[in-house]
Amino acid sequence: MRYRRLGRTNLEVSEIGLGGSRMGGRNNERPIEEGVKVVHRAMELGVNFIDTAPLYGRGYSEQIIGAALEGIENPPFIATKLGYLPEGFDYSYDTCMRCFDDSLKRLRRENVTLLQIHEADRAGWEGVFGKGKALEALKAIRDEGRCRFIGITGYDPDVLADMLETGEFDSVLNFLHYDLLGQAALRKLVPTAAKLDAGIILGSPLHMGVLTARRDEIPAARGRLEDEDIRQRLAAVLAILEEYREPLSVAGLKFLLFDERVSVAIPAAERPQEVEENVAGSGDAPFPASLRRKILSL
Repeated sequence: MRYRRLGRTNLEVSEIGLGGSRMGGRNNERPIEEGVKVVHRAMELGVNFIDTAPLYGRGYSEQIIGAALEGIENPPFIATKLGYLPEGFDYSYDTCMRCFDDSLKRLRRENVTLLQIHEADRAGWEGVFGKGKALEALKAIRDEGRCRFIGITGYDPDVLADMLETGEFDSVLNFLHYDLLGQAALRKLVPTAAKLDAGIILGSPLHMGVLTARRDEIPAARGRLEDEDIRQRLAAVLAILEEYREPLSVAGLKFLLFDERVSVAIPAAERPQEVEENVAGSGDAPFPASLRRKILSL
């Protein structure tokens, strides 16, 4: 496992982290013990950054992580979120504070490393920066010593870039806008984060599972393949990668990690084998520069 600096936090994080959205299964059908195995296998392989949220499994992901880290002397860095709850969006100060208290109980911790506004682009400027809103709660929690750093997450890379420009946030997590199938985050978000020395975290780096299947077994209805543009881009990417023998998931992660500005990619996993497949994306052999140029030119 290779490690990278998470921006101005100066934390050295594994370049492959663990996304917590599926460790309890798609419908919380997997017992906690199975999720604990996922976390422990990730740690054995050098993963030291785990991202979760109250939304994931309606708190079940946080419960699994809490159980997995019970009694661990040197636990990994833990990132969680607030503002997007199973019952809906609420970025008010009081709800954010209650949300975080509940997260700590599930995680069995007194603090976390990184606390993020979940889908800050949905919250909008007023929901993040308004009086009695999410940023005010994050700062209060940080001042209390219950988190070390604060960040934002979301889908729209341009909105996130504008929020980063305020200088308030230590990191940004974007999903579905920087992977083999699209790189809109390169237009503004990644340069802005690099300029401000904010850590760059890539969620869903395998495009919601589209890039985890064997190349000859990608089901037509998987992930976002109902989108005609995604289908066309996938076909073009597969044509470019025809002579590249790595599994598609490894190709997807190495493509991202070629970019030294990226701090950590956090693919989700619900079985230890998936963790092993994801960690294979970290290694000495970089993604071929010639293939990367072709994909970026699509």
